Amino acid sequence: MHEKTYASMKEAFEDCENYKFALVYMMSRLLLCKTDDLKNIEFDEVTEARFFDENGEKHIFVNESYEICSVYIEDTAFEGKYSEVDKVLLSKDFQGEKVFEKLEVKIYYDYDDDGQIYKVLTRCFSAE
Repeated sequence: MHEKTYASMKEAFEDCENYKFALVYMMSRLLLCKTDDLKNIEFDEVTEARFFDENGEKHIFVNESYEICSVYIEDTAFEGKYSEVDKVLLSKDFQGEKVFEKLEVKIYYDYDDDGQIYKVLTRCFSAE
């Protein structure tokens, strides 16, 4: 995972077209759609976004220093870790401009020093 900072939310969105899906948290609504369908977005309303597909995720957010930044999560960074895909049924309120009913998440696990399994990361994976 690597982090990057941006001057604006619009700049942070510029290299996201390579991901298949977008989950955008806005002040007035929530939008889950295919990235290709993301048009005419009001960047002043965006508080957080996740662009994702089967290979990785770009998480855009405002950090504790009020900077717009992103974290790239690539599956290759977790090779050798146990993982599973889980489907989450979305409520009507969560669906925003309803396109999908389910969000698939990928969960990575590892073992601590005592041999206990723990969740390392949960990321968006796909949508149905």
